[in-house]
Amino acid sequence: MRPDPRRIIPLVVVITLIGGGGWWGYTAWFAPQRSTISATGTIEATEYTVSAELAGRITTMLVDEGDPVEAGQTLVTLDSSLLVTQRDQAVASYQAAQQSALAAEANAQLERRSASITSERLRAIEAQAEASRAQAQAALASVRSLELQMSKMNLTSPIDGVVIERTAEPGEMALPGGTLLVLADLRSLQITVYVPEDRYGGIMIGDRAALEVDSWPGETFVARVKRIADEAEFTPRNVQTAEGRKVLVFAITLEVEHTDGRLKPGMPADVRFE
Repeated sequence: MRPDPRRIIPLVVVITLIGGGGWWGYTAWFAPQRSTISATGTIEATEYTVSAELAGRITTMLVDEGDPVEAGQTLVTLDSSLLVTQRDQAVASYQAAQQSALAAEANAQLERRSASITSERLRAIEAQAEASRAQAQAALASVRSLELQMSKMNLTSPIDGVVIERTAEPGEMALPGGTLLVLADLRSLQITVYVPEDRYGGIMIGDRAALEVDSWPGETFVARVKRIADEAEFTPRNVQTAEGRKVLVFAITLEVEHTDGRLKPGMPADVRFE
């Protein structure tokens, strides 16, 4: 007896559906899942040091730790009284040299119009006028040099930020290159975490990650991967767990995306890559 085609077609459909469902269930159960990667680090800000280019005694410290600052704002002043005196003397010397140069030039012009002047005499007068002009230019250069040094006695902020460290007081001597203040740009926060060697391959530049801090429980902030180390490190100082110090890890630096100022440098944070 020949099978009824009308019964075969539904049976094939049922078998196909069952087979497809079984394969979907198998793959869903046994397929590898991307697990969450978690790490801990400390939020950091881009820091700038304020230091003197020239040695000088500190006269005023105009800001303290925690104070907000603006780019170009004067933060520290150094004693410039000696430079002021030297500048005033240089200005007087320049003015005298300028008068001498003008007089020498006027004399040279008169002598050039004289019919009886010898060429040797004219060369001598022109040489004297040239020397007077050179002397005036040297005096002017000295004035400008001293004014530049005076401007360096007022130390200004290179950024809009906040003072996070003050290391000097009025009356102390500031040496060239010595740090007087440390500023932080709170608009540019980042965090470096360490991920085990067998896990970091799933993280790419530009990946987003969730960031949480104890100071704001229940709040989730966003960070984005900015840099991935080229080489693994062993026992990095910043790893904060005993387990982490036993394995090779890669440093992952993330840029923290925030605009409301709640996150501060020094806050420990948990980072979750999903």
